[in-house]
Amino acid sequence: MININNFIFKPENLSVEHDIICKTDIAALTDDEVRVLTDKYTDRASEGVSDTEIVGMVLWGADKQDTVSRKMVLEFWSKHNSDMALKMVYSIWQNRYDSGSFSELCGLLLKNIRDDKTWIKHWKLWMTASDIPTIAAGYAAAYCLEKQQSYNQWTELSRIDSNSRLGKTVHELFFCFCSEKDFQCTDRELVEYIENMGAVHRERLLRNILRMDTGKYPDALSLLFSALT
Repeated sequence: MININNFIFKPENLSVEHDIICKTDIAALTDDEVRVLTDKYTDRASEGVSDTEIVGMVLWGADKQDTVSRKMVLEFWSKHNSDMALKMVYSIWQNRYDSGSFSELCGLLLKNIRDDKTWIKHWKLWMTASDIPTIAAGYAAAYCLEKQQSYNQWTELSRIDSNSRLGKTVHELFFCFCSEKDFQCTDRELVEYIENMGAVHRERLLRNILRMDTGKYPDALSLLFSALT
């Protein structure tokens, strides 16, 4: 059991949730499936709608550009949304965070959520950022420094899946901002990260490494200098 700022994490519970959220095969519903679903579950008292169907409805709406379809999704969500469905949508968003239409719909869904859980507050904040991975990585570094917590503890608190597109990018960019204590990375790993970075992040990483024991990262420094000159 892990206690982080009064949040209790039970590894066995997280493992079960991870399987439900990340290993469930969820696809967007078809137009016919949406019609059947909305006809069958017309009010809040209806029981039987599954989290997978709720998320499938959201994915259907993400592919639609018309206001009528979006309105259908939002009305359905307001009646049937669940904590698990929201977690599943959040997990999918972490692989589609740079999709304008999907992020816009997620932002509309979140307007109906009054929950003050940390990961929900973070998600709402990141929705408004122009560069989500950079903002998240900078926030992670500041949090770890202030709270004296590890990066992995921050990902638990924020429910960031380390295997998602967002999770992988945030972890790479974390080293552009973190303190020397949190710079737990090998020279080889840094080289791989640098190869995926743009010029702005490479420059930021170089400045961060130069504040530390630069002898630990000869290949990374050599690549950074050659890339920026």
